[in-house]
Amino acid sequence: MRTVLINLPCDCRGCVVQTDDEPCIVLNARLSYEMNVQSYKHEMRHIKNNDLLCDENINVIETECHKND
Repeated sequence: MRTVLINLPCDCRGCVVQTDDEPCIVLNARLSYEMNVQSYKHEMRHIKNNDLLCDENINVIETECHKND
């Protein structure tokens, strides 16, 4: 699993992007280590739930994922 730190807007904790061979977790370099650990776990849930392949609205996907936070 590839993970990268990038300066993102402060209101964006991170995301998952699909590369040619595997998903890549993008974390916000402007945030603390602790916040990035939480974000990493959140993005891993998206990967495990196959959310990248889901046709559902992103707001619905996020609501479901945040139920486990």
